[in-house]
Parts: sequence; structure tokens; C-alpha cells
Amino acid sequence: MPGWSVALLITGFVLLDLIIVSAVLRILRNAWRAFANKHPPVTPLLVEERRTRQSVALGMFNLGMCFTIERDALYVHLQPNAFGRLAGVTAVSLPFAEMQGFRKLIFGLCEVKLGKDPISVPRWCVADLAQAGSSTESQLKGGFE
Repeated sequence: MPGWSVALLITGFVLLDLIIVSAVLRILRNAWRAFANKHPPVTPLLVEERRTRQSVALGMFNLGMCFTIERDALYVHLQPNAFGRLAGVTAVSLPFAEMQGFRKLIFGLCEVKLGKDPISVPRWCVADLAQAGSSTESQLKGGFE
């Protein structure tokens, strides 16, 4: 095989990869933007706990170790790290009052529904819902019933 055809083949694969990656990132940005418009960021009142490099999943997109999560009495605040911002993710605040439908997942995650939107967050940030006025903490222990 001549050298120019090998170079053309490699260039074709690289361009195809770039097209696929950019399409996936665009879908992620659009999905996250729709979610973020429903849950705009709020300034934290008194941060009870803050952890960095936390994983969050929205739909089919798992953003592993892309967030700094802060929890106060009313909200769970998701702040994207550098890679999350590079992917087009913005900050959101998830109100405890709207959280429902808890389900335990593997690796310390918990799926929570905010309206019709399921989002997976670390279990530690939603474990104390009883303090926020919700009586659904027992669902965290057993999942959906």
C-alpha cells in the first residue's frame, strides 16, 4: 500500500473520530442545558459539606469526577470542574423539596427524580433529606418500593 493511501486512511479515521466526539458533546451540552434551565444555580447559604471530584449522571451521560458538590439545608449545588466546563456543563442547584423517586445504584450513587428528569448523584449528598423537610429517607435504604 502506498504511503499516501496510508496517510489518507489515518486522516479519515481521525476526522471521523472528531465528528463523532463533537456530536456526542453537542448532545451532552443540549441535554445539560435543558436540565440547567430548570434548575438554575443558587448561592449556597451555609455549606454543610463539600466534596470535589464527584460523579454525576444525567440520562445516558456519566460525568465521572467532573463535579464539586456542595450541600446546604435546601439544595445540592453541582459545580463543574475543568473537564466538565470543557464539555459545556454549567452549574446547577437541585432543590431537596423537588426530589422524589430515590433508588440506590452501585458505587455509592443514588438516582433522584426532579420532575421527570432522573439524575444520579452521590448518596452522601441526599442522605439527610429528613432535615430538609422530606420524609423519604427510608426509601434511600431500600430503593423503590
